[in-house]
Amino acid sequence: MDFDILAQNIRFLLKKNKWSEDELVKRSGVGKSTIQLYKSKKSKNPTVDKLTKIANAFKVSSDDLKNKNLSISMSISQKENISQNVHKFPKMSISKSNLSPSKPLNAPNLKKSHDSILINIKDDTVYVPFFKDGAVSAGFGTEDFGNDCDFLPFKKQDLRLMFGAHSTAHIGVIPCIGNSMQPTIEEGELIVFQCDGSQNEGAIYVIRFEGELFVKRLKKRPLQLVSDNKDYEPIEPQADQELEIIGRVIGSYSINSKRF
Repeated sequence: MDFDILAQNIRFLLKKNKWSEDELVKRSGVGKSTIQLYKSKKSKNPTVDKLTKIANAFKVSSDDLKNKNLSISMSISQKENISQNVHKFPKMSISKSNLSPSKPLNAPNLKKSHDSILINIKDDTVYVPFFKDGAVSAGFGTEDFGNDCDFLPFKKQDLRLMFGAHSTAHIGVIPCIGNSMQPTIEEGELIVFQCDGSQNEGAIYVIRFEGELFVKRLKKRPLQLVSDNKDYEPIEPQADQELEIIGRVIGSYSINSKRF
């Protein structure tokens, strides 16, 4: 067992629950001196019984106490019993319902991804869902096949400076394929988008259209999904076709690296 991780997690859980050592003693039945030893990494032989009592008090498992990523992976819903009925963002007036759990990249699921992590590393750090197994097309559309997401750490100040993000809520990152948004967005760049509920004329959005993901400018009258590359014709959704605005694109960036 890594005693540094155990101590870190006990301190984290005390802080998260806003408990004193005396409160943990009361709830777990473990002596204060023992808890202080575990917190200070001085105990080299914690008993299974005492670890179980401490874990039960925090409503986590004994394995959670040994998890080096507890502060990131621990779900807020485990502690606060957040309802599964997440907020649905506005859709275009022609939209059908398109919010199935089988479609991992949509506005409610992005919000749920944010709500399911707890940020505790530093107050100025946020973890942005990165849909690495999905992609948005700046060309002819790409199937929404991503089933999960990772999380990328950003400083709040960097999000403001790089992308003008005044709020860090409901932000996601996804790779871009195709060149139809050149020169604004280059193929291979990572797109940063935000579910802000907007439908602004001329703004760039991540959009699901007929089961495929696109990044396009939104034109409302008539309704069109427009490319910046003039070699591509606008897409003109019809009233009986599914269209969902996932989020407004607030920027893009590339990571250039070499390996020898």
